[in-house]
Amino acid sequence: EFRRVLFRSQHLPTHLLPLVDLTTLERVDRTNTDAQLSKRHGDIAYGAQMGSDDKLYTSVEHQSQPDFMMPMRSLYYGADLAVPYFRKHKKMPMIVSFVLYQGDPSPYPYPTQLEDYYTYPEWGTQELSSRFRVIDVSTYSDQELLSHGVCAPMELLLKHGRTGKFELEPEAYRSVFEACVALVGDEYIFTMLAYAISLSQQAAGKRIYQLIEAILLEKKDIIMTYGQ
Repeated sequence: EFRRVLFRSQHLPTHLLPLVDLTTLERVDRTNTDAQLSKRHGDIAYGAQMGSDDKLYTSVEHQSQPDFMMPMRSLYYGADLAVPYFRKHKKMPMIVSFVLYQGDPSPYPYPTQLEDYYTYPEWGTQELSSRFRVIDVSTYSDQELLSHGVCAPMELLLKHGRTGKFELEPEAYRSVFEACVALVGDEYIFTMLAYAISLSQQAAGKRIYQLIEAILLEKKDIIMTYGQ
């Protein structure tokens, strides 16, 4: 369920949603696709059935800072996902690439379409084109991110990973965080706490840790044990 919500949350193109069978959604096993995918792709890739006999793949790449080379990386990732399917079925799958961005500056400062890097974009578009979709969490208010369901805690923590200064009082986050933990399990708490502890900005990590404590009152024993 976590994967299905992430896949369709606020970000998958709406014209594709009616065509995708989310019950078939699965994490792509890189060892069963292509050796290059395992070597090059650092984050997450999913696949799902689209229509009667087509496939949709999506990659989600996390960026904490802008990367001018992102269009080329996205091109690599898309090819790595497409090649095994193309070889087997003799046709192209649908590829949707995401970049989950929490960096500075915000909004994301570089173009997201390969055609924008051509000297003559109208010609380049006719020959080779690629795009990725930026999910820049810094451009959303906390209230907007809370509407993203099970993705909300992850996106909120990434957004505030530099300062730990959330926009709302703890009570505003409680129902969404509690629902997400109930759905995914207590491992979601461990992941959030591990993220807070891993931050190089220790003050931000401490604020995030304290906010989680203030939100998840029913899980205080788990949080205290983890802290110890």
